[in-house]
Amino acid sequence: MSVLELKGGIMELISRLDDEQALANLYKYAAKAVNETAPDADWWNELSAEQQKELALAVDESYDEANLVSHEKAVESSQLKFGNSSHLA
Repeated sequence: MSVLELKGGIMELISRLDDEQALANLYKYAAKAVNETAPDADWWNELSAEQQKELALAVDESYDEANLVSHEKAVESSQLKFGNSSHLA
């Protein structure tokens, strides 16, 4: 298969996948494959192992809606902490 055929086949398979966790795992795997083939094109390799671990944990936690904060709540929290600035609204 050519590169174009492979990409098309991958896109077709992904378009039929509806499982969010499977898609998240596939995304991580694809991102890792891209990073390994172009290590100078990504800042990830410049992070320490601890930073990579913390960032990966933060991404994993963001998939849980219980960990998300609405825009309105974030603005409200910022206004309480830093004052009511017009550029935050």
